[in-house]
Amino acid sequence: MKTYGLLMLFLVGMACAAGDRPAFVSGTGWGNTGWFIQIAPQSAPGPTASLDWNGLVCTEIQRAGTDTWIDNGCNHNLITNTGKNMSVCDLFGIATYGTTNQWTQIALGQNVTAMAATDTALSGIYSTCNLGIAGGTAALVATGNVSVSNIWTSSCDAQTITAAALYNATNSKLAAEAVVTSATLNNGDKLTLTYYGAQT
Repeated sequence: MKTYGLLMLFLVGMACAAGDRPAFVSGTGWGNTGWFIQIAPQSAPGPTASLDWNGLVCTEIQRAGTDTWIDNGCNHNLITNTGKNMSVCDLFGIATYGTTNQWTQIALGQNVTAMAATDTALSGIYSTCNLGIAGGTAALVATGNVSVSNIWTSSCDAQTITAAALYNATNSKLAAEAVVTSATLNNGDKLTLTYYGAQT
């Protein structure tokens, strides 16, 4: 074993002397006790992948006095920094963000500012006309895929919806938000909004 180790050091030393230095060797040379090889400190390997969520927000409209739901399209959503932290803290039992981190409260809004991961509230959030934040129904729809949905019935005319958001169970933390296809609701019109999320 000692002979093998010395042979390996000799071969590395010869490679270094020839100018073909391995990545883990930071220096070579002659010292008081002979030829030396300086081994560079190695850093710990970092993560090569991360937990991520992909999501869509889809809306449908039912006009007052009709039974037909009209597809209003789907849009990608933005997971906020707070949402990301809530997700992983819940996954690993970290209490930093409390114990009410279920993404079950849905908000509608008239967004007037650009959305960013640092947002903490939905811009132009509705609180009147029966369009305020409401508890959604959550379901596991496939492996790693969930949905949260709710139906609102407007009690006012000319209410334009352009954005939506997901909050935690106590409405105190913004988890995700999205621009939605603009929809104008009149008294008695219904809007169904569904968040679809997939873990990747």
